[in-house]
Amino acid sequence: MRPHACAVRRRALAIVGTMTGTMMAVLIAGVGALSTGCASSSGSPNIMIGAGGTDGGAGDAPATDAGGGDDAATDAGNLAPATLYLVGDSTVAAFNDPYYYPRYGYGTQIGKYLSPAVTVNNLALSGRSSKSYIDPADNGNYAMLMSMLKAGDYVMIGFGHNDEKADPTLYTNPNTDVTDPTSFEYYLYTYYIKPALAVGATPILTTPVVRRDSSGVYSGAKVHVTTDVVSAGVTYPGGDYPKAIRDLGAAMSVSVIDNTMSTLALGQQIFAASGATGTANLQAWVSAAITSVDDTHTNVYGGAYYAYLIATDLAASSVPLKDYVLPGIAPPDMSILVVNPNWKPIVYAPPAPSTVWITTPPWQGSVFGDIGGTSKVGDGSFSISETSTAPLVVSMRSGTATASAGKIAAATDGIAFYFQKVPIDKDFTLKATATVTSISYNNSQVGFGVMVRDAAWTDVSDASLLSSYVAAGTLRGNNPATAWSSFERDTSAPTQLTGTVVSSPAAVPAAGSVIDLTIVKSGSTYTCTYGSEAPAVYTVDLNAIDGDFVYAGLFTARMCQVEFSNISLTLAN
Repeated sequence: MRPHACAVRRRALAIVGTMTGTMMAVLIAGVGALSTGCASSSGSPNIMIGAGGTDGGAGDAPATDAGGGDDAATDAGNLAPATLYLVGDSTVAAFNDPYYYPRYGYGTQIGKYLSPAVTVNNLALSGRSSKSYIDPADNGNYAMLMSMLKAGDYVMIGFGHNDEKADPTLYTNPNTDVTDPTSFEYYLYTYYIKPALAVGATPILTTPVVRRDSSGVYSGAKVHVTTDVVSAGVTYPGGDYPKAIRDLGAAMSVSVIDNTMSTLALGQQIFAASGATGTANLQAWVSAAITSVDDTHTNVYGGAYYAYLIATDLAASSVPLKDYVLPGIAPPDMSILVVNPNWKPIVYAPPAPSTVWITTPPWQGSVFGDIGGTSKVGDGSFSISETSTAPLVVSMRSGTATASAGKIAAATDGIAFYFQKVPIDKDFTLKATATVTSISYNNSQVGFGVMVRDAAWTDVSDASLLSSYVAAGTLRGNNPATAWSSFERDTSAPTQLTGTVVSSPAAVPAAGSVIDLTIVKSGSTYTCTYGSEAPAVYTVDLNAIDGDFVYAGLFTARMCQVEFSNISLTLAN
């Protein structure tokens, strides 16, 4: 077996952008397939960095050789059968969801670039870290892997996204080595690399793919370099997760496919050519609106493109699996990106009274949106309870101390909502005092407060249910220095979720905190006040879905319990 040559190849990048539904092709010159650190005769690990080879593209002629070289072409007909297992998180996994452009992890597409002699078993699971994946109480895939893995097999390991989260069931420390049983390196080595080597299989480490950055900057958490987070009194140290993987590969002589660098290079090249619209074409979309783009998860085109980058890196590596990469591979054609035939646009009707939550009219209760499944409505994941009606006191909970429910994320919301509908032409003042019973900032999606929104729904799990709104309340408290004290979602804006940063980390609430919250509506202008923070003013039209009413009330999201008192909704006209 001849080692594949390491090279720097200059290529043309074909980028296809979608601008409000219209396809446009942009061809730019770029540098692709940059590989460094090829394995030496001494057996040092092969770390492929930024192998963003981009031969061809939509409608281009087949690329020049980016596969397994002459060996793969010669041996294509007599390669021995091989098995590739993939373990990892949602960026690798398969999905079955109702999105407009559904989610496809790169593990669903990697087989397109490999010889039919390779059997691909994608065992990746959404929401898992290197720590939670091995838990038999969480899932059975790790046990399945251990029972099937044998000599000659390959294991591609793709964790990182969820290891970063301030959640004791997920978090691993990126800063310490394999001797620390809480570290990312420890879990990767002890539970994945070591068992693979013990049976004669070949482990392949991969760094996590980037999160799309609509600003094109690609820094910080977008490239998995995180900061310290304090949640429930516990400090979760931040750090450089891709570097931890590279360091582990070097220390253990295990090959590393650097997905962080290759997908970063691809994102920056596309952004330079066609901006945020271009990079959105790689991602899943919840609805037909570009503002619904999911910055973490790829669609079938993005998943296939990332798989192509991995295959290109693999072909230039020292891993024997390189001989199974098909010769002449090229980036996918964007024609594979088609609308989910099962996607349905929102047909809106004002929410009917809930049969789950007992409230005093005109107040209503509901949980809706990206809440994690229909069962979450009534299985105890949420709670909305009027503990007193005179005066009105409402206890609300999303999730528990150990399990999350709902979220407020870049492209989706899932909330518990206690509310009234108000004619859209009426101005009013909404007030409440929030007393925090418990809150766990396991990520940036935990929040509570008062909210005025364009639309509400009755007890339904559907990630596509999204409307514009304003809120006086906390969000992104996992990073106290940049947490928000008020925020808005404008579904017509390029960056739809924006907020006002607290004046001091001390303003971020904890258990026992008491905060007065107010929203004053005057036409389409909303003044939001959180405690002693300076008021924030948002101007947004809350009429895109329901042109007759707005919905004003109290909310919780993801992992908090709050008691609301001093509740009032006072009309001004």
